[in-house]
Amino acid sequence: MKTLRHLLPMRLMAVLATISLSLWAYSAQVFLDVPDEYNVDNPTWKVWSWADGQNGDWVNGTVLSNGLIEFTVTDTNLQFVRMSTDGNTEWNRSENQTVMADAKYTIAGWGNNNLEINVLPPPENSSIP
Repeated sequence: MKTLRHLLPMRLMAVLATISLSLWAYSAQVFLDVPDEYNVDNPTWKVWSWADGQNGDWVNGTVLSNGLIEFTVTDTNLQFVRMSTDGNTEWNRSENQTVMADAKYTIAGWGNNNLEINVLPPPENSSIP
């Protein structure tokens, strides 16, 4: 009987931990800095975000007062996409990026329809912007 009494709380904790993990959702803010020379033709900037082995989703950004574009992603991978003003035609896309919460990604060039990205990891104990 003593064993059963000790097993029940451990089993209950395991069940609660499983429920907790299934309810937990990943979310991170990332920031895109677009120098003026890459903002020609009034583009719409979006993120294509996905988790390994999963389908992706489009994420719209919010332009902040300092000019950075903030995206809230719920997956671990992303690509930045420069699109037509109406958001219907893709012009350029970055290579695959691993999401780093609070990181600042900067457009550094483009060629062959690919965007070149520089990544500045977030400073310690600080959040961009």
